[in-house]
Amino acid sequence: EIDKYANIVGDANYPDTISLGDITKWREWNIDWCGIDLLIFGAPCQSYSIAGSRGGIEDPRGALIHEVFGIMEKSKPKMFLMENVMGLLSSNKGKDFEIILSRFNKLGYAIDYKIINSSLVSAQNRVRVYVIGKTLDSCQGNVYSVNLQEDIKNVKKESRSNK
Repeated sequence: EIDKYANIVGDANYPDTISLGDITKWREWNIDWCGIDLLIFGAPCQSYSIAGSRGGIEDPRGALIHEVFGIMEKSKPKMFLMENVMGLLSSNKGKDFEIILSRFNKLGYAIDYKIINSSLVSAQNRVRVYVIGKTLDSCQGNVYSVNLQEDIKNVKKESRSNK
């Protein structure tokens, strides 16, 4: 995180979390890359949000996901959790999400994802996509299939019924 105030709140709530700052400078970070079991991240949502530019993975902010791929290649965490807006699923007609999931698979991860309205766990009423990955060897080679159209249809149905 590069936002000063977000870091203050994060440090107050999770004092044991290591915040390293600007992800484009990850090669300069002096950390034990082999000691990472769980990597948690999100890419700036403006590139994927239907309220944003929709530049997707080609937009400079959306392209920051490539930095995460580099970190994952270096650190090889056992698991990861990625969060973003639901627009990630439809960005570039779904191709951006497909590229991201494919890259995670090529890095050796089985993927699952879930669309969750944050209102279930917070005061915000925002639909988010959570992508979870585990190394293939830790999940006995199971690869999760993606049924994007069905998931989007279910979230839209849930949203209508909650009004």
